[in-house]
Amino acid sequence: MLGTNILLSGNNYSKIALLFRFMNMGVVNAATFYKIQDIYCVDTILEFWHNKQSEVIQRFQGTDVVALGDGRNDSPGHNAQYCSYSTMADSTKEIISVGTLDKRQTGRSSVIMEREAFIQTVEKLHAEVKLVEFCTDAHVQIGALMKRGKLKDYGIKHSLDMWHGAKNIAKKIATAAQVKGNNILLTWLKDIVNHFWWCCKKAVTAEQFLAPKTYSYIRDLQAEIVAKRLSSGVGMPERRPQRPDDPRRLGPLPPIPHHPHKNLLRNN
Repeated sequence: MLGTNILLSGNNYSKIALLFRFMNMGVVNAATFYKIQDIYCVDTILEFWHNKQSEVIQRFQGTDVVALGDGRNDSPGHNAQYCSYSTMADSTKEIISVGTLDKRQTGRSSVIMEREAFIQTVEKLHAEVKLVEFCTDAHVQIGALMKRGKLKDYGIKHSLDMWHGAKNIAKKIATAAQVKGNNILLTWLKDIVNHFWWCCKKAVTAEQFLAPKTYSYIRDLQAEIVAKRLSSGVGMPERRPQRPDDPRRLGPLPPIPHHPHKNLLRNN
């Protein structure tokens, strides 16, 4: 249970092990922790998530859905290897989609990972529910996709979240103020941005705007993981098996088909 809940709580094994060491308490070793994760937890969590996601999608059938989405890389800059794109339904604050993209799926270009993850998310949700609006941050590539790219014919309204909208307005006003004779705009900059925030405000109370995060599903998920362990009939193998979806199976190169030898010989 300790190994399972380290994973479910999003904690780092090394930090938890160091905590137990400082308290002079025993803890499951690293090899066992990762075997528990691979053999009993990952597939159970995926199945649990897909079941919950199907229930949520089913409830949205026949209704207009406004989605809020954003991507997050595992590290900043051009060294990112993975991008996770999460999408929430605005009306209920429920997660309706989570997708993860590997840099090797984009020709080893981390710059376009969020764009590709967004495309996959929109195409999947467009086929499942009536997606009428999608709110994102001010991502230039995503904005181009929705205005004149491959997603413009879906008829989905693209809007920016309020923070990025206010930030962009402030930048444009500041740029315009650099023109000779427009210095007065800097005096009005703060008031204009504040007015934008006021216009965007719809919720009267914080309770209407925020949704508390709950963990009511954790006990059910724990029970399913324990049930999988009990029904396995055998203990854990001595060596940690490599999962079929292990990223290491992709290899260091992007999955791009090579040119036929005949073409290479003909070109030379």
